[in-house]
Amino acid sequence: MTRRDQRRWAEAYIRGLLTVEGRKSMRRIAAADVGAAGEQNLQQFVSKSPWEWKPVRRALAEYLQHRVQPHALAVEPLFIPKAGGCSVGVERQFVPRLGRVSNCQQAYGIWLVGQDASYPVDWGLALPSTWTADPGRRRLGGIPDHVASDSPARGAVAGLLALPRAPQIAGRPVLMDVGNKDLDHVCSVLDDGSLPFILRVGGSFPVAAAGARSAPFGGQWVPARRLIDSLRGQHRLVEWVDRAHHQRRRVAAITATAVHLPRSAAGSSATHRLLLLGAWTDPADHGPAEFWLTNSTQQSPAAVFRTAQLTQQVQRDQEEVSAQVGISDFEGRSFRGWHHHATLVSVAHAITLLSRAEESGFARIGPLHPLPEPAVVPFLGAQPST
Repeated sequence: MTRRDQRRWAEAYIRGLLTVEGRKSMRRIAAADVGAAGEQNLQQFVSKSPWEWKPVRRALAEYLQHRVQPHALAVEPLFIPKAGGCSVGVERQFVPRLGRVSNCQQAYGIWLVGQDASYPVDWGLALPSTWTADPGRRRLGGIPDHVASDSPARGAVAGLLALPRAPQIAGRPVLMDVGNKDLDHVCSVLDDGSLPFILRVGGSFPVAAAGARSAPFGGQWVPARRLIDSLRGQHRLVEWVDRAHHQRRRVAAITATAVHLPRSAAGSSATHRLLLLGAWTDPADHGPAEFWLTNSTQQSPAAVFRTAQLTQQVQRDQEEVSAQVGISDFEGRSFRGWHHHATLVSVAHAITLLSRAEESGFARIGPLHPLPEPAVVPFLGAQPST
């Protein structure tokens, strides 16, 4: 930020995010740092001041890429329940992670993921068409003319391509949960952008086994769950770290096979050729509980599975750090204000975790496993070893 007064108010807001207990309302932040007389100035700075948030996020991303040793990039959804309907993007809409309709904002974060901590470096707000197609609601939310309605997944891949790429993240995979509707688009965009990816998908989408002539179902299109279940006898056991349960070490059974993925959006018979991995994460599971698609062949299926489980680290840090410094607490209504707030929350999140690391004697956070030299090689259909 080039102006001294902007830096002053940014520091005050971040201090409030870090120190105010409970909900991070504008009034409580002002009372804790600048006094009631400064509340209006703080409100103006966050909700209406024209400072650009993208350069601040870019600077944060570049700083963290050098400070942290990222093991992956991750996209994590965020839904923010709202009681009213005036805040930008609020609508009664289906939330995939909840499996139901909720009156909320839907957003997403792009995270740098290390072995023991993860950091949001960009945010996006997924706007329903009821907001972007209505001139009155666009004015109400201060939505810029160039911003269109899009799903969280499509918005996230655009953000990933715009992320500054230091050598520290070259070749690191993108971790993401993708619904069937967006799968073709996400695969195409990330592949065209030379980004390796590991995508969590549902078991109902159609795939065709690729490679060996003796492949199950003779190359017919079948649900991913059915294909993986037919290969149960080829599974191998993999030890992994369950970050959702106090770093507990667990064992999963996994199996992997090369597949074709229909490119329905292209309107042709063209296909993606990828590796499909299925996992039984609980001995009581009668069928595979997780399904992942990847275009990276530089790691074994076991390493792909372990890397995929880093999404648990992101979910934990979003719940235990970002939520605590107020990612869901913004009370304003504008598009600009929401992005300003999310940007300053990212800084507070980074301060929190880097401070913990330094207090523990670890100024750098290393990768979980040794990584190969950065490279992206399209999967060409040879049957991998399971």
